[in-house]
Amino acid sequence: MEKNKEIVRQLLSDISQWNIDEALAALDDRCQWWVAGHLPGLSGNFSKIEMGETFRAMASTLVPSGLNITVDHMIAEGDFVAVEGHSDAMLPNGLSYQNQYHWKFQLRGGKVVSAKEYLDTQLVAEISGGQPQ
Repeated sequence: MEKNKEIVRQLLSDISQWNIDEALAALDDRCQWWVAGHLPGLSGNFSKIEMGETFRAMASTLVPSGLNITVDHMIAEGDFVAVEGHSDAMLPNGLSYQNQYHWKFQLRGGKVVSAKEYLDTQLVAEISGGQPQ
């Protein structure tokens, strides 16, 4: 369980700093990443490839300086790791982007095979004009 927690901690650190290739390396090729809400382009089910595209779009436009994710709490049981965290990022227009998150990761063989992500998608819509790109 501690190894799974370390894999997830590193994954979130890589996402936080837009180390996208490293983040994607932590995902199984068949990984499915689900994001809560109804925001087109951000909510729904995404493959590993689609998550890479989303990360790259966010890194190049929305929050190029990084998400600066802080892990507040982490619990592991078997193949599952639950994380509560928050981001503290600066947008290109100088405004602050602070969101709260809950993730549930399932790992198998040292790779993330599924993720469920809950966040304030309304906040994302407000800062992005409704699109993550």
